[in-house]
Amino acid sequence: MKTTVESAPIPIAFCITELDRGGAERALSQLVLGLNRDEWLPRVYCLGPRGHFADVIEAGGVTVECFGGSGVMSLPRVLLRLTQALRRFRPAVLQTFLFHANIAGRFAGRLARVPRIVSGIRVADRRSRWYGRIDRWTNGLVDHNVCVSQG
Repeated sequence: MKTTVESAPIPIAFCITELDRGGAERALSQLVLGLNRDEWLPRVYCLGPRGHFADVIEAGGVTVECFGGSGVMSLPRVLLRLTQALRRFRPAVLQTFLFHANIAGRFAGRLARVPRIVSGIRVADRRSRWYGRIDRWTNGLVDHNVCVSQG
């Protein structure tokens, strides 16, 4: 939150697994585009290729960087690129959306020394029991978890 009129907007990064049409992608788009730009400087990082919402977010004046990852073999490259991008941008907060972005963002955010990392837990039913285990094993890297619920 700004304390004076002259202070610069606070950089905030968002990381998501993909930006195709979907509920989490739409929620991220609405959140990012609804931020007060006098107070926040948002940037979006996508682990996968460009999708529909990349264009929507960029049309709203927010920078989107997509790393083109697909599958486990691209993980080291995507993790490195995300870490480098976060080091350059130096956000005060990193908010992640969806399982793969939550895990990659936890590691990249800590490596890039992002002060606050928030994971968005959006899917209650895990595709495999490994998802739950990996999430629990890496949860210590997160400052807060945000869960969706019915309003």
